[in-house]
Amino acid sequence: MFEDMNSSVMQRPYRRYIQRIEEMERMVRFLSKEVENMPNVEVSKNRIDDFLDHDDEFTLDSLEAEVKRVYERFCRFHSNNEEMTDELEAAVEELNVVKDSISTGFLAAGEGLSQPLLEGEPTGQGSRRREDHMQFSNIAGVVKMEDQESFARTVFRATRGNTFTQFVEIPDTRKSVFVIYFQSTTAASAMSAKVHRICSAVGVHIYQWPSCKDEAMQRIADLETVIADKRRALAGFSKYTLDEARSLLEPIRMGGNSRIEEWRLFCIEERSIYATLNLFEGSVSMRCDCWYPTKDKDSIRE
Repeated sequence: MFEDMNSSVMQRPYRRYIQRIEEMERMVRFLSKEVENMPNVEVSKNRIDDFLDHDDEFTLDSLEAEVKRVYERFCRFHSNNEEMTDELEAAVEELNVVKDSISTGFLAAGEGLSQPLLEGEPTGQGSRRREDHMQFSNIAGVVKMEDQESFARTVFRATRGNTFTQFVEIPDTRKSVFVIYFQSTTAASAMSAKVHRICSAVGVHIYQWPSCKDEAMQRIADLETVIADKRRALAGFSKYTLDEARSLLEPIRMGGNSRIEEWRLFCIEERSIYATLNLFEGSVSMRCDCWYPTKDKDSIRE
């Protein structure tokens, strides 16, 4: 057992090396977690003697560069996967909104909600269009099912009951399409701005409501193409990531540990060595007091 020769001055000449190794350990833990979360993988480990017999094959500088390179690659994989997944979910949500615009029956060929509700009114001279005709606007999007009731109450109370909210559940998800109808003569009315603020505060996703059935059909075709492309891209990405992970699972030598396990053991060994060296005093000639069994005295001198 070594005694700390630097306890009074708190001098740790190898602290910088330990910090580098701790950063390597953090990256190795991240890579190990990513690999172990993949299906049908097995990490070869617990072959300590084999590692100790070949630990001179690694150097701190070269292994640090390799671990950092692989770590940055997996970080890019992770970021790209999240981005593509979010884009796919957004496309699926928008597709359901557009489909519901047709199924609700509020779209006619070439006409949308901007058409006056009352085209005209009878008079003694015939029918004429009202100058102050009534029009309806709407805001549509997707909300989580657990937030559906509270969202509807919030909109109703904030608008003093001057809105009507309709929900349609999206199959195989915990989400619903919502459509908020309100009376408005312009798209930039005060009521529209208020409803938009409520939606932003709640955190729901808003999508454009088609102006007519023809536009809805065209958007459905475009979104289905986008969704198919995103799913193919995600499938290809998953295959590429799995291939990269297999390189970390392969043993470096016959009967040895997986590459990721060898990296982990090297970090443990190096950190232990430098932590022990920090207990020594001196720079060129290092000295340290330690306790050892008397029976091991001769072997230690050798």
